[in-house]
Amino acid sequence: MKGLINKAGIACTAVLLTLATAIPFVVISSDVSAQEITSAITGTVLLPNGQPATGASAVVTDSRDGRRQSGSADDRGIIHFRSVSPGGPYTIRITAEGYEDLMITDLYTDVAGTSSFTVALETASADIEEITVTAAQIETITTASGPASTFTSQTINDMPSTQRQIRDILRIDPRVSVGETGDGGDQSGAISCAGGSSRTNSFTIDGVRATDNFGLNLSGNLARFTFPIPFDTVAGAAVEFAPVSVEYGQFSGCNINVVTKSGENEFHGGAFYLFNDDGMTNDKIDGEKFDQGTFERENYGVEFSGPIIKDKLFFYTAYEKFETATVNQFGAADDSSFPRSETSLTTAELNQIRDILRSDYDRDPGDVVRNLPVESERIFARFDWNINDDHRLEGAYTSLEETTTINDDMDGGTRGAFTFSDNFHLRGSDSETYAVRLYSLWTDKLSTEFRWSTQEVIDIQNPVGGGEQQDAVPKPRIAISAFGVASEFFGQDFASGPG
Repeated sequence: MKGLINKAGIACTAVLLTLATAIPFVVISSDVSAQEITSAITGTVLLPNGQPATGASAVVTDSRDGRRQSGSADDRGIIHFRSVSPGGPYTIRITAEGYEDLMITDLYTDVAGTSSFTVALETASADIEEITVTAAQIETITTASGPASTFTSQTINDMPSTQRQIRDILRIDPRVSVGETGDGGDQSGAISCAGGSSRTNSFTIDGVRATDNFGLNLSGNLARFTFPIPFDTVAGAAVEFAPVSVEYGQFSGCNINVVTKSGENEFHGGAFYLFNDDGMTNDKIDGEKFDQGTFERENYGVEFSGPIIKDKLFFYTAYEKFETATVNQFGAADDSSFPRSETSLTTAELNQIRDILRSDYDRDPGDVVRNLPVESERIFARFDWNINDDHRLEGAYTSLEETTTINDDMDGGTRGAFTFSDNFHLRGSDSETYAVRLYSLWTDKLSTEFRWSTQEVIDIQNPVGGGEQQDAVPKPRIAISAFGVASEFFGQDFASGPG
């Protein structure tokens, strides 16, 4: 088929939290699956005698972009900062009349988590201007809304990833297992959570659903063999197995929650290039040499970010491309250069069949296929606007184009144990996503999050030689059995035409 097209509906989410009653009021449209993509910071401020420091003022500053958020301690001495971007470092300055100013530095937060701390103020002294402590010097606790593992940008940068895939990071959690990745071709590297199917997982990127709505991808997300965004774009991630928040839904395995990088007050950039080819790759299996054809594997990309207006407007962009080829394993019965053979037909017999198709049926089945090309191109762009201390706007664009060439079930003698190129298929995904998020702090006890996104996904399934039933000139499928017994689903030694 030419391709399946899915246009996701526009989704808006507003989350209102009233701390006075501790009861969340949530408004969610019917076609959205929102996730917690920000963090929170909660502090308990005490007086020297251990009583709550009611009315103490606090200002938290993100050292990356200068964004500030202020608040005051309630009658229990608790200060709460909501809709905080994951990561850091953050600086918190606490002031109260009659007491020394206290500054907490190097505080970091996790995706969908709350970082909590408790501090005690000291009576003002003329000999002390300000007390400064690092977050490591005080007891801080990070909590999540259910069993989960979180991965910071530091963890992601430190972990080796030969495939440059988020799955290489998630597998740190023992409850997560990753299937065989092979050469990075179609349907490789499925993520299983607690033994469940990869298709029962949910994927979100900055709160936007990135799950495969068709249910065709073993990866479970929009991309068949990569990830919808460049690897360098990931700022943090979380694997959430049973979150209790009402913002979550539409999965029974786990939710893989990814947040992206944003621009900062300083310019940052980077680039990478990875290369491999057939001359650098082993060509023996169990001591037997096989012809893997000629191929090159390239993976390269760039990222660049910085301020447009310092402390106000920022941008982040990233690009990544991946090109390689897997090996077609199936050849003629007498051709030992292929790793496997499921047909009883020899090279001479197959060439004779091809000549007959060309001369008698005016049909070219193509050539022998040794390499199966794989290509992925991903683009990401994001803008952040600190409107003021109480309102922040984010906008993002994501593009994914990927294709891979696969055979038509050529294994076990089913549906054509050998075929020329006309029976191979192009599979892949072509998607575009737009998203806007507005975070607002109205009072110390009321905040809102507004999210809008739209997504178009085209699932590509096209035969290399064309000729599907809906084409202007459809091609009938021709199958041959060396033993004269075959059906649509078994016993075919040779096939030509779309399946």
